[in-house]
Amino acid sequence: MKEQMLLKECGQLYRIKHTRRQKAIAKHAGIDIYKSALRRLEGDGFDIEEPGSKYIARLIETLYHERELLEKYGKRDSYKGYWDLKDINNPHYEGLGDAKEIQKEMRESIIHSPYEDNDADINELIYDLADLEIKHYDYYRSDKPDHKIDNAISYKKNLIK
Repeated sequence: MKEQMLLKECGQLYRIKHTRRQKAIAKHAGIDIYKSALRRLEGDGFDIEEPGSKYIARLIETLYHERELLEKYGKRDSYKGYWDLKDINNPHYEGLGDAKEIQKEMRESIIHSPYEDNDADINELIYDLADLEIKHYDYYRSDKPDHKIDNAISYKKNLIK
């Protein structure tokens, strides 16, 4: 049991370090995924002054910076549950605050948006928006001629069945 806890903590530390490194690289390049996600949410009819909209933007930012983890490790057993944003114990909420409050606020923002269906799947919604950010910054803005948008890392392709 202690060995499992240690492995889980090591994995979490690795994910945190990776995400921080990716955020530093983006900042150096002048990319602010949080602001971009807020603009996208506003364009989709969300009230970006609502706390839930800000939480959604933070999750999109984190997922953007974790995209390489998804590609490399997404299918591993050690990542099972890591991608399920419906789970109240999901580690993505730890850095944002109280998970119950975050999910409540996000649900309210969704209800006040064009995605007003209270049963809207939080995974599908947030992964779709994260995919749009990935495509926007990694592919639309790429100067590599062989960079095809179909090859973009996709949360929806990898996690939603």
